[in-house]
Amino acid sequence: MLRPSTTQFEEVAIKPPVEVVAGPSRSAVISCSGELDRSNVRELRRALAVAIGGGSGAVLLDLMNVEFIDAGILSAIVAAAHRLEWRGDRLEVAAGRQPLRLLELTEATQMMRVYRCDPSSPSPFRLPHRETIALTRA
Repeated sequence: MLRPSTTQFEEVAIKPPVEVVAGPSRSAVISCSGELDRSNVRELRRALAVAIGGGSGAVLLDLMNVEFIDAGILSAIVAAAHRLEWRGDRLEVAAGRQPLRLLELTEATQMMRVYRCDPSSPSPFRLPHRETIALTRA
């Protein structure tokens, strides 16, 4: 379980925002926005590592407000899905048009649960509370 109160992280500004929050029932939510590419793949990998390392449960990746992902981001998402599958959990992704299309074209949707979402619709990941966990640069 992700426990923000027991782990200390240094806050950093990430552009575009990649945020890890405590989610419902043994899960963590990573919310992203803007364009995700090689300039911020490191931050996404770090966010996924924090969420996966936080304990057992699904990791929910919210890409609803993401306009573009590149191959490096796709690789990070697939690697996270494999790590979660190995421990018996799953990656769940809410994606808008372009991220969803790339996930479908590469058949990455076979290894994760994917929700087709419109940015104007509410997130399928219901959060009873939002406890932000900041990330640390290496």
